[in-house]
Amino acid sequence: MQMTTSVKPQQGRLILMIIVVGSALGAFLALAYAGRDGGIIWDTVKSVMNDLLGIYLPLIAMMSAFYFGEAKPLPERASEPVQTFLFTLITAGVWVLLPPVLILFGGAIEGVQETLTLLKPYGETIAAAGIGYYFARSAISGANGA
Repeated sequence: MQMTTSVKPQQGRLILMIIVVGSALGAFLALAYAGRDGGIIWDTVKSVMNDLLGIYLPLIAMMSAFYFGEAKPLPERASEPVQTFLFTLITAGVWVLLPPVLILFGGAIEGVQETLTLLKPYGETIAAAGIGYYFARSAISGANGA
């Protein structure tokens, strides 16, 4: 069986969008689960929800700008190297999957919130750089017809 060495940009973009949006929904569901039966004070829930929006909305907005901002569909072209996609998938995936995992398994929600606040500058920068690079690279190669 031959191993795939490339990923079509449209497929890669869609997979990344699904992972980020799915992780955001998962984080909110995890928060709802953790706070069921009054397990978390409402003010804390609102604060954590605001922090989660701060994590996910910039990434979703950036991907949406590339994904939906194209004037016309991208022409068929050579696929992106799988290494580019995997780098983006790993860097962004670790960051966007961290909040739901911490909420479910990280102990007290206040500690989880503090951990996410401390990690946010690093995680957000690395994830945004990876996603921005992948989305921009696939858009440029589409414009060049490469």
